Amino acid sequence: MTVVGAVAGFAAQNAALNLITSGAPSGAAPRSLAVVSTKPGEIFLYGDSINVFLFPESGSVLPLAALIAGAALRAGVKEVDLPNTGEIAAYVASVVGSGGEFGKLRVRPGVEPQLQPLAALMRFWPKTRDVLARPPVKPLFRRQERPLQEIHWPIVLGLVASQYIAMTKQVLNPSISAALVMESAVITSKIDPEMVEPGKWRIETRNSQQPITRLRS
Repeated sequence: MTVVGAVAGFAAQNAALNLITSGAPSGAAPRSLAVVSTKPGEIFLYGDSINVFLFPESGSVLPLAALIAGAALRAGVKEVDLPNTGEIAAYVASVVGSGGEFGKLRVRPGVEPQLQPLAALMRFWPKTRDVLARPPVKPLFRRQERPLQEIHWPIVLGLVASQYIAMTKQVLNPSISAALVMESAVITSKIDPEMVEPGKWRIETRNSQQPITRLRS
């Protein structure tokens, strides 16, 4: 759950940065993105442009929290026992820049993950990205389809996470699974992307008009 949550959260950030830098026309109002520097060389990303892929907000399309909640409810979790996404987001934001606390999941004894979210992301994102960016193997209607657009990557990974919750409900409480996915995703959605994909983005903390520039695919 930690792995799929970690890659889903980073995919949400990647989708947001792709939208901001693509210059594609949109009828929706611009969404916010804040670049926060806590100390020299350390930055974190916040804003509705990322959150729209994670939480049910105006304009959201199949956000991660909705997919996870649906899977948990189908697996027998009561609505009152679903993860409190507002509390998760507030907690992660509160420990940003705290050194050792940021990136650590809060888990019950006995269900500690083998990898914390940042370590899971570093290990599994390269292969996940390659799979998501790969064109379909078989042409559809005798034509080769284009690779999946990056704005759809969070949805695909959210669907995968929801399947994992269903598949493991006999061995891990779905409420715990949902919480692990969401907290992992919120953590990795905020990190400096340079840590994971060096040279892909240029992020400027002093340029509020255009803080993000895409340098490569």
